[in-house]
Amino acid sequence: KQWYQRRVAITAGDILLEGCGDFAYNFDRKHAYLGYGFRTSESALDVIRNVIDFSGTQFHGLKLVSELCYHLDTAMLNLSRGHALVYAPAFDRESLNLIKDVNGEEKRKKYRLRLCVDTTA
Repeated sequence: KQWYQRRVAITAGDILLEGCGDFAYNFDRKHAYLGYGFRTSESALDVIRNVIDFSGTQFHGLKLVSELCYHLDTAMLNLSRGHALVYAPAFDRESLNLIKDVNGEEKRKKYRLRLCVDTTA
């Protein structure tokens, strides 16, 4: 944990923010997301709100609950025109509902995806 905190993460007291892998804008920058849970603490939401000017942008926290998808960029990919590719089991129910609400019913498509994990490394 100490190696990780010295080399990878931004820490301030109990706040842990790993970086870009947990932050994303949607295609038109009307919504921004911070994934938290495994490598970024929920308290980092307030730090980000105070550092970045979100004028005209709604800022949302998304709770990650799957150890396979411990970063936002491993669980959600924002595509053009408000579409998003989402691995639903990576999020808690409230966060998944928020993603659905932001993207709207007409922009959601369901795909059967397989998650491949290379365990040989």
